[in-house]
Formats: sequence, C-alpha cells, structure tokens
Amino acid sequence: MTQKSRQKHENLARSLKYLLGKSPDEFGVVLDPEGWVDLKSLVIALQENRETKGVSATRIADLDWALEDSPFEIEAKRIRLKPTPEFIPPMREYLPPPTLLYYGCRRKPYRVYSEKGIEPTDGREIVLARTPEMALRIGNRRDPKPILVEINTEIAASQGAHFLSYGAQLFLVDRLPKDAMFGPPVKEEDLLPPRKPKAKPKDYEELVPTAPSPDSFYSQPWDPGKDRLVLRDLSVEDEERVRRERGKKKVGWKDELRKRRRRGEEE
Repeated sequence: MTQKSRQKHENLARSLKYLLGKSPDEFGVVLDPEGWVDLKSLVIALQENRETKGVSATRIADLDWALEDSPFEIEAKRIRLKPTPEFIPPMREYLPPPTLLYYGCRRKPYRVYSEKGIEPTDGREIVLARTPEMALRIGNRRDPKPILVEINTEIAASQGAHFLSYGAQLFLVDRLPKDAMFGPPVKEEDLLPPRKPKAKPKDYEELVPTAPSPDSFYSQPWDPGKDRLVLRDLSVEDEERVRRERGKKKVGWKDELRKRRRRGEEE
C-alpha cells in the first residue's frame, strides 16, 4: 500500500471514529442502543460533508484490511465502533425537550400525516431536530424537497408521546399526534414528484413493417413466427426461395473464402 493510500484510510478512520464514537447527532445520524448503524445511511450522511464526499460503502469496508488493528466492526451491511472507554456514543436520555422541535417530512405521506399523525408500527423512532436546518438535512436524505414541520412537544407529550434526548442536536419520539404537528399548506400537485410525460404512440403506418426483398433474409435462420407477415406479401416463387435459402446454414468466412478461390481460378 502506498503512503498516499494509507493516509486516505487513516483520515477516513479518524472521521468515522468521531462520528460513531463522539457526535453522531452532529451529522444527523442515530445509532441503535448497541452502537450499530446502517452502512447505507452512514454513507449518505458522510457524503454531505466536503471532507468525506467521495466515501463509499466499499471504501469503509476496506478499512478492515487496510488498518493493522481496525477499530470497526462491520457485519450484515451495518457498522459500529468497537466499544472502548475513549469513544462512547451519546445515550438516549430522559431530558425535557424544548417547546418546539422540527421534522423534515417526505412529501408523499405529508397529507396523511397531517390528518392522522405519525405512529410507526415497527418500533421505529421518529428523529426530530432542535433546528430547522438539521431537520431539513435529515429529511433531504429521503426526499429532495422535504417539508418542514414544527412539533409542539407540550401538545405531543400531553397526548402520550415520549421524548428521548440524543446528543446535543436530536430528540427521538415514539409517535407524533396530528394536533402537535404544524406544517405549511401545500398544493396536492406539490406533494408528488413530477410525472414523466408518456411517450406518444407512433402512427399506425410506422408500426406496420414493410416487406423487404427476399435477398435480405438469406443471412438469417428461417423463423416462421417472425416471417409469417412478410411471406404473406411475397409471390409463391419468392416465398419458396426464401424458405430454401434460409434453411441453409451459412458461415460468412467460408463463403468469402470460396469467392476468393473462384476469382483466383478465373484469373
């Protein structure tokens, strides 16, 4: 390994140590209680920063063999930092949230969320941010134009929502009642990405194939299914000629060699 490659691996490892072991919330990343995070989600978060913009999952996986004693564990498309006293990721804590938090909502479910609230059925935590900028940064990973929603934590808590603090930037909540969500009015057409225009159908005349001359079929094997329409427009003599010639197995280089030999004999 060259000195330049070794330096790149060490720089990446240093960035990952800080993210996974010190301040994942600073990057809008949430680890599970054992310190694991989905590798794909991690790569997306890293690519938002100029220093780690070109990072891929493959480059992260390469750290296992590139470093003499890799501080990372990678398995089943997820990664974590090996637990050490030096690097302790933030814990989920029962701290009172501020009155307002922010959520970057995808456009597609926005209408449903506004009418019914958000209640994950798979135990997934809803990630909220202290600032609008962080909420939109997280939301932008799932939708290029997320909608910023304000969350009144007092209303949410009064209706059974439980908040957990996660680092200095984020809060996690198990559900969001609709009465606690305040988002902008959005037109229906703005909630969905623009549809691609359908291709116009070709004219009937363009769809009907013209009948090529019989000579154009000779280099291809006979296919009754494909050539039935063409044969319909040929004379009886031409149809028999096509069937006869297409039934022969021709080899291009042999035919060319025979032609050259004939020319030599004639000269």
